[in-house]
Amino acid sequence: MIARIGLTFLFMIQAGILFSGLPAYGLEGDRKVCIFFDDGWKNQYDVALPILKEFGFKATFSIITDYIGMDNEPFGVE
Repeated sequence: MIARIGLTFLFMIQAGILFSGLPAYGLEGDRKVCIFFDDGWKNQYDVALPILKEFGFKATFSIITDYIGMDNEPFGVE
């Protein structure tokens, strides 16, 4: 369905290039989507990533490397 309505999925860096006015080869088309996941929670990897892969969607994950290996208690999440 996404292909039928002409959406182009971009990584965040590609969106940045478009907005900067630099040449954006291969990013033609009017309908662009940029999916961004903030903070890099494990459920984004466990739940969202398989769905993105299934449909061939691109997304950008922002990972806070200082939090790798920490439990969720400091954030009030169980």
